This record gives sequence, C-alpha cells and structure tokens, in this order.
Amino acid sequence: MMTMTIPREKILVTGGAGFIASHLCEALLAEGAELVVLDDFNDFYNPAIKEGNVAGFRDKVTLVRGDLRDAGLIDSLFAENQFSQVFHFAARAGVRPSIANSRLYVSTNIDGTVNLLEACRRTGVKSFIFASSSSVYGVNKKVPFAETDLIQRTILLMLRQRSQANSFARTIHIFMEFAASACAFSLFMAHGKGRI
Repeated sequence: MMTMTIPREKILVTGGAGFIASHLCEALLAEGAELVVLDDFNDFYNPAIKEGNVAGFRDKVTLVRGDLRDAGLIDSLFAENQFSQVFHFAARAGVRPSIANSRLYVSTNIDGTVNLLEACRRTGVKSFIFASSSSVYGVNKKVPFAETDLIQRTILLMLRQRSQANSFARTIHIFMEFAASACAFSLFMAHGKGRI
C-alpha cells in the first residue's frame, strides 16, 4: 500500500460521500489530515449508500451538505478555512440523465468546477487535484490512451463536460496566475467496499 505524507493542513474533498472519494478521505485521515468534506448527497446513487460511505469518518471531518453550484457556499467555505489542497471528485454522473437534464449537468460539472477554481485562485490554495473519467477519451482509436492524446471525439455530453472542466483547470492554472499545482487524472475501473 502506498504511504502518503500529508502536512497538518486543511484539505477540501468534494464529492466525499462517493465511493472513490470516501476511500480517499479514509486514507487522508489515517495520515492525520484535517478534512472538510463537501457533498450534496443527490439521489442519482442511493443516498443511503453515500451515508454509509461517510459513516466511519463522519465525526472526524467537517461534513458540509451542499452544492458546488452555490458560489456563496463555496466562497464562505474558502473564507472560513485556509485550505492547502482541494481534491475535486464531485460531479453529476449518468449518461442518460445528462442528456435529459443537460442544464443541471453543465451547471454542476462546469460551473461548479469553475466556482472551486476561482476560490482556489483567490485564496492561494497550493494544489488542486481533479478526478475526471477515462471515458473522456471517447472513441479514440489509439490504445492504450495517453495523457497527450487529443480529446476530440468525446461522444457524450457528460464526458465532454468533464473534458471541458479539465481544460478550465489548465487554463486557470496557466493564464490566471493560479499559484497552485494542478493535476487532473482519469479514473478507469474502481471496485471495492461501498461501490455503488
């Protein structure tokens, strides 16, 4: 198992009640990190499963039930906490709903991400780690995929949004004097306890 050395600084984890992010929270807590976990507990996946994902660490973190799209909430979280790092796992999931309710998906996956990036820029967050999806590579004929592959043939709106959010993070990092290091990574298959 990989060992992480985490300084005793506040860390924000968005989507922290989800499968992967809840495991990240457990690992960060084991290293002594102080966490603020933001999740809206929406019902795309059964909220009871998400409640179960946070049950083991609920009393060890500041758990905020809220939405990335709420710029006021994001601003107040960043004003009240001096985050050193942000792990951004929150997103609307689901292919069919992203087509049926595209405005909700765009506002969450893009506008919500921009709310976070802007708050990071304003407050001097040191690092922004962004979880994307391997599906952003779309119908790329080249296998295996590479980070340098152009993402031009993403066929689903939800996945195009994740790709655009990746681009926003890169643009803010380069052009808006975002002092933090920024990293976007694409997840492939995830299995284990708490899997939705």
